[in-house]
Parts: sequence; C-alpha cells; structure tokens
Amino acid sequence: MAILHLEDDLMLTEIFAEAIEALDESISIVHFAKGTDVLDYMENPTETISVCFFDIRVRGTVDGLEVAKQLREKGFDKPIFMSSAYEKPESNVMESLNLGWIPKPWQITDLAKQILPLA
Repeated sequence: MAILHLEDDLMLTEIFAEAIEALDESISIVHFAKGTDVLDYMENPTETISVCFFDIRVRGTVDGLEVAKQLREKGFDKPIFMSSAYEKPESNVMESLNLGWIPKPWQITDLAKQILPLA
C-alpha cells in the first residue's frame, strides 16, 4: 500500500516522508510536486494507492483541489486529505468530493491519527 503525496515544498516533503517512515516502514510514498504529474501517474499507477494527501496550492496549472476533483470524476474512491496554510475550501466542495482536511502546519500526530490507519 502507498500514500500518494502532492506537495511542492521540498522541506515539507522530506518531513512527511521521514514521519511516515518512522511511524510505519511498510508504507511507501509516491510523491509529486505538480498536480499534472499526479494525474499522469494515476492513469497507470505502479503502486496500490490507499490514501492521498494533497497540498492545495502547488506550482503549475493544476492545484491539489482540482487533482482531487478529477480523481473523483474518474472513480477514485480512496480517502483524500487536503492541506493548506490558507483557508479551508468551502464545506460544500469538501463534502461533495468526500475530502478530509489537515491544516498546515500539521503535526506528526495528525498524520498518525488520520492518514496512517487508512494506508
């Protein structure tokens, strides 16, 4: 099983990877910095994705929320968590796409409670 991670901040990417590895070495992380790369990967994934953790504001033309929307439209039914240091998306958007929320700055305990049990 793997966590699909979208984050364009290299330091946060490293912290996330180290935290997950420290909590459970059996979980792999598939990381991308651009939303378009996530969408391309999901056309033919090489890992079984069990949960997603996406930053909303990432570089490029497709943000994390749009990635979540497109994955849902294609039938992806695994848990997707959104994260941002900015405002949480409107409740109706979060509910319609069945998205979880972990605000930045997140804590390792947040990851352990919300993401790891699903991975």
